[in-house]
Amino acid sequence: MTPRPQYSLGLTSLEIEKAASACGPFVDAFKKAAASVPKVFQLQTIAADDVKDPLDRFKCEPYSATITARTCVSRQLAAVKKAKQHGIVGARVRPEAMWGNYDECLNCQVGKRIRKTLES
Repeated sequence: MTPRPQYSLGLTSLEIEKAASACGPFVDAFKKAAASVPKVFQLQTIAADDVKDPLDRFKCEPYSATITARTCVSRQLAAVKKAKQHGIVGARVRPEAMWGNYDECLNCQVGKRIRKTLES
């Protein structure tokens, strides 16, 4: 009796085990090369109140993301533009009416301060 394929490629578990054992030397070489790569890559961030340059990175609290000031401003502009196109400025913006679902950017006070700083 032929084993049933268990994976999307139509391979049986026996075929996958054979392929994995054949790749052993490549896996070992990859592990050795990966050992020299730094384990942690951290972006340098500053406090949102200290942003002065469009490329300054800060922690965007509403989206739990590290973004540049330029990204913050572009998200605000996209949110306002899309909200105006749908005639819903001043109301809670539906995510399906947004470009990229940046509804939190419309009323973000930190984002407004960053935008004002970059425009001055």
